[in-house]
Amino acid sequence: MSAKVFDGKALVNKLSRRIKRDADRLRKQYHIEVGLGILLITGDQVSMADSGKISEVAEQSGVKVHIERVAQRNVARRFYPTLEEYAKSPFIQGIYIQLPLPTQIVPLAEVMRRLPPEKDVAGLHFINRGIVTYPPHEVAERVHPPEILAIVETLKEAKFELKSGRVVIVGSNATAGMVKILASYLYDEGSNVKLLRYSAITREEDGVVSKRLQSIDDDKKDFDETIVNPDGDAVVTWANHPGWLSRSRLEPRSIVIDMGYKFARGKVSGDCDFMSVSKSAKLITPVPGGVRSITHVMILQNLINLIQRQMSEREDGSGKGLRRRFGVP
Repeated sequence: MSAKVFDGKALVNKLSRRIKRDADRLRKQYHIEVGLGILLITGDQVSMADSGKISEVAEQSGVKVHIERVAQRNVARRFYPTLEEYAKSPFIQGIYIQLPLPTQIVPLAEVMRRLPPEKDVAGLHFINRGIVTYPPHEVAERVHPPEILAIVETLKEAKFELKSGRVVIVGSNATAGMVKILASYLYDEGSNVKLLRYSAITREEDGVVSKRLQSIDDDKKDFDETIVNPDGDAVVTWANHPGWLSRSRLEPRSIVIDMGYKFARGKVSGDCDFMSVSKSAKLITPVPGGVRSITHVMILQNLINLIQRQMSEREDGSGKGLRRRFGVP
């Protein structure tokens, strides 16, 4: 039986309509123009395409977009001044900094110093990243990375039971931080979560990945395949190693969320061997066109939530929100 291929575009349209309604409501209620500032350093084709898609979805949702594309040679002259301008502007309630950043010329600490956590729609700021590690009942003001929210929305659309479902998450060193945040979010929702390290379940020598998985049992090191999710209803693979996840490594009728993303030779690839996995999975997200497109909308959802929080704090006179609570000047 062939898998259902997740329709990212349909969910984008549904969520975009919700964002537009919320933006219209905020505009009428508070007489403000909902604005998003996007800042990126040029040179990376994928990043530039992403920022363009975010801008397109935002404008369709009734959000005014201010975008600044900065060449690496102009970082000192344009990147930091633009970030500070966005931080002070009353017409920009949220700031999105397109990753990856060339940290050799744009140190993350310098970006954090200028990025207001109350305008951080990507959950990038140190404060926001720290807050999401606390249980929701302890700290309500949370800004989750949009990638995490996109995965959750996709699982909901796939009818995955967050409160009791079993999910296996496979990550690599490069994605470890986001994988931990995802695991924490799903755990708080009641899911049974299992984390696997990509390098621990594959045998990789000189950059070449063996088709065989490592054995947990030292006496049985050589065997053809093993199942990644023997007790799992869903698998989220976020290893950024193209095609490593095949049909033979999955329980039949699994929900497979492919967060892998590798751009090489003009082609984008995910972690799944799509043709193989689609023959037995219950649902599979394609790359491109899957969860990544939902991420663009969740940036706007974070923007709406931040504006509502800012307006509520202004009405009750509680001050500068996260900055006030955590002592940021």
